[in-house]
Amino acid sequence: MSEQTQFDPPDLSELSKLFDGYEVISLIATGGMGAVYKASQVSLDRDVAIKLLPVEFGKDPSFRNQFEAEARSMAKLNHDNLIGIYDFGEADGMPYIVMELVAGKSLYHSSYGKAIDETTAVELVIGICRGLAHAHEANIIHRDIKPANILLDPNAKPKIGDFGLAAASDSEHSEDGPIFGTPGYVAPEILSNPKAIGVQSDIYAVGV
Repeated sequence: MSEQTQFDPPDLSELSKLFDGYEVISLIATGGMGAVYKASQVSLDRDVAIKLLPVEFGKDPSFRNQFEAEARSMAKLNHDNLIGIYDFGEADGMPYIVMELVAGKSLYHSSYGKAIDETTAVELVIGICRGLAHAHEANIIHRDIKPANILLDPNAKPKIGDFGLAAASDSEHSEDGPIFGTPGYVAPEILSNPKAIGVQSDIYAVGV
């Protein structure tokens, strides 16, 4: 899909009918790539986040594969600095992922327009690096590390999310294909050679 349009998300009552076992509570955020909802998993009495893609994206093989890759990649990981994933599937043609709900803002929104003191900055970087190290040990590269993809819980603990561009570092997807990432955070060598993506690419993005 070459064009992205604003996603018109289903209303809450409609979604609750689609997700058996979940009570959809509110819309957290929406954009061209889909929407994120706060929901309650009734059987376990816990709050979760549900990430939903439009039907059009679900029909596109490349987007569908990327979305499912995010679910499978995150499901392999269990770390305090990574957003946990509980389930994924399809609802009325819309791919979805059920994730850990983080009650906080992204690092981008938390730090926008204001300086972070040195002690806090060091603690954030250490947490981010620990989460990434755990992912890298599982041969998983994030590919799009940036402040908007890092959420801060109520204790300011960083939790990395949005592994939609992640891929096992030894998979065939690392050998070819388009340039992944966000301008300004992509390692210089990736711009000239997408095959050069690796653990060092994530480390570069953290430094930026």
